Amino acid sequence: MGGVRDGRVATSDVVKLMRQQASPEFVGNFWSAFFPGQIPDRLVIAEELKRNVIELEGHDLVVVGVGHTDTDYTTCLHVPSVGLVVAGDRRLRKSSPNARIRCSAWWTTATAR
Repeated sequence: MGGVRDGRVATSDVVKLMRQQASPEFVGNFWSAFFPGQIPDRLVIAEELKRNVIELEGHDLVVVGVGHTDTDYTTCLHVPSVGLVVAGDRRLRKSSPNARIRCSAWWTTATAR
């Protein structure tokens, strides 16, 4: 996967958020309160993507930011070679009207070829 060791990658904004939320203070005051006894001692932080394209088995996966859904910095993956968009809750639940507009406009542009 383009030099990525184990496949755990994220945009720079997401990695920053992961580091913040994996801090001992945040885990103790937030995550452990919601999930007592369920948070592992060692949390894994994704590797930061250096660009918005991931190469996988000869195909480009293009990372597209779509704004805020049920969390910050939501993205879609577009695989132009097969006409695929992996959009998760962005397309399923449509939880943010602004992000829905951005994703829909991007989807229309990406698939209009």
